[in-house]
Amino acid sequence: MPELLYVDTSAFLRRVFGADGADAVDRAVADHRRRGGTVVSSRLLWLEARRVGTREALLGNDVTDVMTANLAGVARLPMTEEVWAGAEAIAQHIKTLDSLHLATCELVGAELMTFDETMRNVATVRGIRLVEL
Repeated sequence: MPELLYVDTSAFLRRVFGADGADAVDRAVADHRRRGGTVVSSRLLWLEARRVGTREALLGNDVTDVMTANLAGVARLPMTEEVWAGAEAIAQHIKTLDSLHLATCELVGAELMTFDETMRNVATVRGIRLVEL
């Protein structure tokens, strides 16, 4: 198992909100850490979490504490020129922010945890290992 586990926004938000699949995320993260691995994500995750937190606040839901607690266990990876170039080089169709997540994951050689089917498909084509959820 790779020493890095990359958590994308779809997996992170399932965990935060206790949505369907949250237990699988919790188990995968716990198993990875038990083996001495590190959980990582792109700086993008912090931005996306902030946007969701702002949206939830407008709806009267304060998720600041749960977001902060969940982000505390994730190492933040930078958005470098190499990440941007990697995202631009992805030939398969994928959303822009997802391409940045995939490029970051691929660059550091991490195993990917995502619930996004398109990301899973593109990751498989690119040889990125997936966490089974």
